[in-house]
Amino acid sequence: MAGRNKVARLVQGFVRRYLEDVRPQAAEVNGEPALLSWDGDTLVGVMAFEIDGDEIATLRSVANPDKLRYLARQIRG
Repeated sequence: MAGRNKVARLVQGFVRRYLEDVRPQAAEVNGEPALLSWDGDTLVGVMAFEIDGDEIATLRSVANPDKLRYLARQIRG
């Protein structure tokens, strides 16, 4: 599998299948494409993708509740 869109769809499919109550949302975090995971109104995870050309160079995952609360406040404005 290659390409950021294909990988994003794979991750989104995983979230939908295995995390039934979690709603995925595509977003941009720190200038990079990201996948947010919401359980109701609570942000429960973030996966941010660092892209190099057409490839994912790095995948960063955020699960720290304090960082997620901060990010959720930023997103809601």
